[in-house]
Amino acid sequence: MRVSRVVAAAVVATVMTGAPRQAGAAGSTMWGSTHMLSLMDTNKNGVVSREEYSQFVGRTDRTGRGFRYLDINRNGKLENNELRRINAPDWMEHIGVNHPSKK
Repeated sequence: MRVSRVVAAAVVATVMTGAPRQAGAAGSTMWGSTHMLSLMDTNKNGVVSREEYSQFVGRTDRTGRGFRYLDINRNGKLENNELRRINAPDWMEHIGVNHPSKK
């Protein structure tokens, strides 16, 4: 679980600093949702449960608001398409971290 927290902290730090990302549509940059799924989905069933999400982000999202923000269809699981929202500055605000683009 300690490794998950280290990885989560690295992801949040990377998203905040704009470090290695993959190119998205129209020149935008983002973490690939497939890559995020592979990092978070510990049981490799193709979705991220609330427990897997909590283990991944650790204390960064104590309230679970970030999970609720990402879970568009409210089924209690994060699918690949929902993880695309992890690149949005709003997700970081939901977990209590200010995104550098929203200064």
